[in-house]
Amino acid sequence: MNNMNHYKDLQGEEEVLNKELRRVRGDIEDYESKQLLPQLRAQYVGMCFKSRNSYSCPEEPEDYWWCYQKVISIDGVYDFNILQFQTDKYGKMSIDEMSGYESYLGESISHDEFQSAFSDFKKEIERKGL
Repeated sequence: MNNMNHYKDLQGEEEVLNKELRRVRGDIEDYESKQLLPQLRAQYVGMCFKSRNSYSCPEEPEDYWWCYQKVISIDGVYDFNILQFQTDKYGKMSIDEMSGYESYLGESISHDEFQSAFSDFKKEIERKGL
């Protein structure tokens, strides 16, 4: 019976700790939504980036290409909505809207550099007759 009392005491402690954990999680969510999220939106929405991309095991510099990104919106601290386009080393073109997070973004570039690359991307699509 002593073990049963100890078990019930542990369950009581667990309930208290879970209640405290829910309170702390609520405080974190409040901070993220009221303070951190507006700061991230002000800092990143509309910003443009580029990063080197490649397929696995690149061997030569020409195995890399630029992948361009623009932050469209931010729905959560770890939920950046990103427009991304690229033309791989074989000429395959892709444009995607995707979810990512801050560390996914490449190096910051100017809006003009992004627009210039996007303009070239669109011209190549037109050249291919699409």
